[in-house]
Amino acid sequence: VLFGSVVVAGVYLWTLLLVRRNRAAIWAAALTVMNPLVFVLSRIAMLDIYVTAFVTWAFVAFTAGLLDDRSRHVRALLIAASGVLFGLAVSSKWIALGGWAAALVILAAVWARSRARNADVPRLNFPIAIGELAALPVLTYGAIEAFRKIWFHLPLSLASVMSRNEEVWHFHQHYNHLLQQSIPWYTWPFRLVPEH
Repeated sequence: VLFGSVVVAGVYLWTLLLVRRNRAAIWAAALTVMNPLVFVLSRIAMLDIYVTAFVTWAFVAFTAGLLDDRSRHVRALLIAASGVLFGLAVSSKWIALGGWAAALVILAAVWARSRARNADVPRLNFPIAIGELAALPVLTYGAIEAFRKIWFHLPLSLASVMSRNEEVWHFHQHYNHLLQQSIPWYTWPFRLVPEH
């Protein structure tokens, strides 16, 4: 339930940063509360809620780093925080790579647009921001992977990390997707036993 609450707070803050209207942010948070992912999956601790929380807060920090009127150091820290959060999200589930890539593309597009107009975004050093957003998720992913290896007493090397990632990739590529439900769909609500 904790991560579900964190997602709702993140959606509120992200909407507030984007549209600068409290009423819209409250509506966004209220609609998020109605999403089954937020409290149902957080109660059973599915990985999706962790990824959602980390990506939501990564975008909150990223957006605050781009839009907020703060000092250069605070903006750099916000972009760095978003990089760490994207790394935690990717460590939870690889689907977060899409959010991370989107943030990198947005940051590069804002930089290119500001260079084309010769109007630099105030108090944001783009090469450093792109470096933070590119490197910190990789470093965070590596730190989480190293912790996992040490915790489970597994060999710690780059080759072992790559080997494990390759095993997971091959498992998902060769998983038998032909395991289908053997009953008609319209009888699903009336089943008293789970399908395996």
